[in-house]
Amino acid sequence: KKIFKYVKPTGIAVVCRDIPEFDQIVENIDVKIVTYGMHADSDYLISEVETKLLGSRFKVSYNDTEKYIITRLIGDANIQNVVSCLVVANQLYDFETNVLIQSIESFPGLKGRGNIYRIPDIDSEVIIDYAHTPGSLEHLLKTVKKISDKKIICIFGCGGEKSPGKRSPMGKVAEDNCDLIFVTNDNPRKEHPKEIVENILSEIKDREKFKVILDRGQAIKIALTENPGSVIVIAGKGNEDIINVNGIKFPYNDHESVLTWAIQNQYNMLKAHEYVD
Repeated sequence: KKIFKYVKPTGIAVVCRDIPEFDQIVENIDVKIVTYGMHADSDYLISEVETKLLGSRFKVSYNDTEKYIITRLIGDANIQNVVSCLVVANQLYDFETNVLIQSIESFPGLKGRGNIYRIPDIDSEVIIDYAHTPGSLEHLLKTVKKISDKKIICIFGCGGEKSPGKRSPMGKVAEDNCDLIFVTNDNPRKEHPKEIVENILSEIKDREKFKVILDRGQAIKIALTENPGSVIVIAGKGNEDIINVNGIKFPYNDHESVLTWAIQNQYNMLKAHEYVD
């Protein structure tokens, strides 16, 4: 809400209609408000959403216009973000709509954000994403459940020396949405990794679902080796290229860890898309 007090009188406030706090945010905003979302009252209404591993298709309706859009991104949050860009470009810059749609459809996504790989030799998909909060992890896992009926394996940890309150909720989110969870290091920094793990596991009910392997690369290799025919979700680090343990920054990257495992086993690792670094 604070952001919108800086909007000039001639400006436009673009607000997602789906968020629970919508009424509070738009209260007393004295500029033109344009909304988007899946809520029926949205100015740019999102509907007919279809999400698969290779992307999403949906309809946007506005000003007596209907447009179908395809994006390589997956999940409702990404679809909302895509439409927010469409609204801003359409409202503020008056770009031609078909040009905007072509740009959206050609955008490959960012490395570390919902990157999907297929390893046909073991009939598995690997998804690497930066999700590192309870909300983002829940959205990611629920999206995977929508688009695949395979067993879901999640690998994640929590950073040290910050946000301890999110650890237990992330453990619960993983328990509720996965078949098997590997709890591992994220960036423990100078906090003891075992304390972080204890926080993550503090409120779970089914301890049998969880394996603790602090070596992140080893956790990924074991998850891939022991769970063919699954979707392996590797969350928390995205495209980060270091891991901070006891204040020492070691070279590390989730993508490289998966690729190394595939090469060592002489398996093919196929990208769903190219990504922008």
